[in-house]
Amino acid sequence: MLRPGGRAASARDVVLPEFRHRILLVDDDDGVRRSLERLLASRFRVDAVDGAPAARALLSAGFYDVVLCDVMMPRESGVDFFDSLDATSRGQVVFMTGGVLGVELQDRLQRTERPVLLKPLTLPMLEAAF
Repeated sequence: MLRPGGRAASARDVVLPEFRHRILLVDDDDGVRRSLERLLASRFRVDAVDGAPAARALLSAGFYDVVLCDVMMPRESGVDFFDSLDATSRGQVVFMTGGVLGVELQDRLQRTERPVLLKPLTLPMLEAAF
């Protein structure tokens, strides 16, 4: 590569784009989703969706380093969504919850062996889980 003036560019002259992990954020609550999206966007590339069907569509179209998924969603719980994923995608899931979980859901969540974060979330909490 030549620099202006015909001089060859050195490795110091090449600026590489910053690598940012891709996060898929799945939460049915608009306010929580927007708040987390703003928080995460300072450090990560974030796609945010309101439920499992939209999340599955994005996962089928590309790879995410982390799938940050709410446990309690009205149409399909986060654990039901997790159960529908292939092994690779399951390995990227980090659950989050702010509500009281029933015994059955707690048991199912434990069997996933995936991290579970309690809302409200902070950036240090999220970074430690990833």
